[in-house]
Amino acid sequence: MKKKKIITWILSLVTASASICMVSAQPQEKSTQIMGDQIKNNLNNEISAPAARTEVEEEPKGDVQEGLYVVPGTQDYLFIKETEGTISFHAKWKNAGEIKSSAVFFKENKYSFQNGDDEKGDSISGNLIFEDKKASLVFNEDWFLPRKTKYIWLRDAMWEFSNEQLEEISRELGVPDSLNVSYIQDEAFYWDEGEKYLSHVHVIYQDREVAGVQADSFTGEMVKEIYTYSSDLQTENSNIDVETEVLDIREDYNEIMQNISNHKYTEGQLSNGAVFYMGEKGLASIVVPKNIDGSEYSRSYYYRDGELFFAYYEGKDAHRFYLTQGRLIRWRYSADAANPQNAINHDRENSQEYLEMEKRLNQDNYALQPYLDEYFGV
Repeated sequence: MKKKKIITWILSLVTASASICMVSAQPQEKSTQIMGDQIKNNLNNEISAPAARTEVEEEPKGDVQEGLYVVPGTQDYLFIKETEGTISFHAKWKNAGEIKSSAVFFKENKYSFQNGDDEKGDSISGNLIFEDKKASLVFNEDWFLPRKTKYIWLRDAMWEFSNEQLEEISRELGVPDSLNVSYIQDEAFYWDEGEKYLSHVHVIYQDREVAGVQADSFTGEMVKEIYTYSSDLQTENSNIDVETEVLDIREDYNEIMQNISNHKYTEGQLSNGAVFYMGEKGLASIVVPKNIDGSEYSRSYYYRDGELFFAYYEGKDAHRFYLTQGRLIRWRYSADAANPQNAINHDRENSQEYLEMEKRLNQDNYALQPYLDEYFGV
């Protein structure tokens, strides 16, 4: 009996020892695996994570400023969004490429990312460093993108001007400070000819646009389509005689149509199927068939000294647009295109519908410019 108890005691001791060995071996195996993965995935062969585990977890210093950062004097930008210690960013270089990724807080004012995929699908890692409304984007790998780029903060939103910038633009357009105006900003677009981003700003007073401009999306500098404020032109007692202006527009339109019939213009076809007519004074007309660029209308545009002065849209209904100094003065609408005599004139109205039609006309007109640039190799 004593011999049996001794054997049982020995077996229990052996079992306990084995259990202790198994428990102590598991953490070491896991640690070895973690270390191996870090060596495998770290392109610079720097094992920084184990050291970080021994440090007290830090809190961000709060130097991150969300919004748009730029490289002064260039179109290179960095856009930042922060959510609970994680930063989503989009960086673009005009002549190099772009990258979109997410970075997580590392220490102090530094955020690290390991999964940045550039436009070619190559994996890129690096750090974002923030300090005093400035940011630096640093890559670990030496790719075709700049190894390090330094930015300054511009504003909270990607392409929206600040209130201060809008007020300055309004002031430069001659709008009195005493007017209680509001602003509408269109989505920014890239102007190929000028090689810069532009944002169209509309200055609104009593539901009517009283001034506007296409301004540099980064700096707010006025660039084109500058429509300055004039109390004579914008009040109901304006000296503009719409009927007289419309008669002048019709004369210019008839002259262009006659020159087209007499083959006095150079004619060409754009890649989207539209046909343009060019005279000694520049572009005279662009005619766009139906179902081009997703439009159910056939559209005809007429230009004088490079400026649109008349346009005609025809589908089931019809629209005639008369413009003076780049502004819509009459929108003549026919509910039935086959019966133009039943058209209704909307002259310099304050209605939202009128303003929307003017905006749509301008957008359609601007959308044709890239096709012209393509044709002439601009």
